[in-house]
Amino acid sequence: MHQIKATVGKAIQYVTRDDATMGGMLVSTNTAVVDPNDWRAIEAQFRATADTQVSLGAKGDVLAHHVIQSFKPGEIGSPRLAHEVGVEFAEKITRGQFEYVVATHLDKGHMHNHILMNAVSHTHGRKFRVVKTTLAGFRKTSDALCLERSLSVIQPRTVSVSPSIGEVYARARGASKLDALKVAIDRAVSSNSSWGEYELALRAQGVEVGRSQKRTITYRAPGMARVVRDIRLGGGYAEDQIMARLGKGSVMRVDVHESLVARSSETGVTVKVPGTNGGRLVAVNAAQVVRHGSTLRLYLPAEGKQAILDARGGIVAQVPTRALYVAFAPPERALIKVYGQRAAADQLRGSRALRGELEQMHAQESQLNTRARYGIVTAQQAVRQAVDLGTQLDAGLREIQTLAVAIDNAAPGSQERRDLTVRMAATQNRCAELQESAQALVRFASEVERDAESQVKAMTLQERLAGLSRADKEAVTGRPAEDKEVVKHLDRAQVDEDRGAEEKPARWAEMALKERTDWLRQRDERVRRQQQQQRRNDDNGTNGRARR
Repeated sequence: MHQIKATVGKAIQYVTRDDATMGGMLVSTNTAVVDPNDWRAIEAQFRATADTQVSLGAKGDVLAHHVIQSFKPGEIGSPRLAHEVGVEFAEKITRGQFEYVVATHLDKGHMHNHILMNAVSHTHGRKFRVVKTTLAGFRKTSDALCLERSLSVIQPRTVSVSPSIGEVYARARGASKLDALKVAIDRAVSSNSSWGEYELALRAQGVEVGRSQKRTITYRAPGMARVVRDIRLGGGYAEDQIMARLGKGSVMRVDVHESLVARSSETGVTVKVPGTNGGRLVAVNAAQVVRHGSTLRLYLPAEGKQAILDARGGIVAQVPTRALYVAFAPPERALIKVYGQRAAADQLRGSRALRGELEQMHAQESQLNTRARYGIVTAQQAVRQAVDLGTQLDAGLREIQTLAVAIDNAAPGSQERRDLTVRMAATQNRCAELQESAQALVRFASEVERDAESQVKAMTLQERLAGLSRADKEAVTGRPAEDKEVVKHLDRAQVDEDRGAEEKPARWAEMALKERTDWLRQRDERVRRQQQQQRRNDDNGTNGRARR
């Protein structure tokens, strides 16, 4: 993407020339001109629109924006297809508010589109704003159009963690302390299988391992002035990913307070299942435990099974790991922060109030963009979409763990290892976007319904427990599994009954979660219509009495 500040006419003449566009057949424009190949008429239209500028700022500094969209050599057989993609791309990025001209060139070894966009809108007279994320947004739009037509796109080649400028220079000199720290971590992971052994191996190399106030792991290698958090090191070095690498497989985390520990030894811990008065216990190997103050994080094999014990230590049943979520609260999903892409409020020097206002503006902008992207209108739609995004996020976090294990198994310096690293970076970025979108939707829903966050948690838990048998649920809790306990926050009909609303269906207990939410939505719509009709009747009665 380039900016044109002086020679709009020459730029239009260059991109629309006959020798590159099949005699002008691959040129399109939305300007009010008769001939799309008449570059002088298009230039005049651009200048006439620029004269109507109403926004503040210097006039004439940027006259047009030049965007180039290229395709993989030899992949597109039809120039018309390339031109069609270019026109649709121009329509999407201008949103029908800016004049443009699209020209598809065939004069190089690959087809590519030139898009010249007027800097001033012909609909509202304001200038097109180019910010830090504009080009990334254009790339995302272009990728979506190409993928719809089974065309390849460029995969991201950068990791999600952006190093500081000092770190960049240190790497150039071959003296990066973070790289040395990651080498020490890789060495400790490769030779151990439990977190305790892993910490001892790091300390033997002079690396300090600690805990931050936000309950993340911190490291400090020799020569480092301050500690660094695990997520700052990039993909494969967060706590759950280290545990996956140590266990050679993806893991699921369950948080337990130390008051629930029944027995503890060097080989493992036995934990009471909440709500069973010690009647149900879970034995966990010490290699799967990481302690954070009074909280124990149990990292259990995602695809494995866990033994449920009775008070005497006998095995009652073998259940899937996620069945433990019936009794143990699943951990909150942590946002994978993309360092180097912090909000402007984090970089702003000024009063705390000013930073707070700017953060609020960013949150509102994110909420509006997310609602527009998913077509969200009501709070219930936002809740459902947030849960769907959460399910995708869980799968993404599990994929990152799997990729981290695969990278350990790949040969150093091999193409396979490089490809896996690229995939991990892309997955991390996708997870960060999913988390941000889900948070924006929950904020919107919470403004309309006070219990929106509770609804999201309940529905998320229902999704995590989907497919489990009733026997597995009962084995964990030691009592008959009550599905209504899982979705109690969704049972809004119980609250409405106190206001005189109609009774729930007789088969309410047997209805699936989706059926319940659909019934509630239909019931709410009927009540809303009745209230509107009642208001109309009241208004008609009032008007009739006034006339009499």
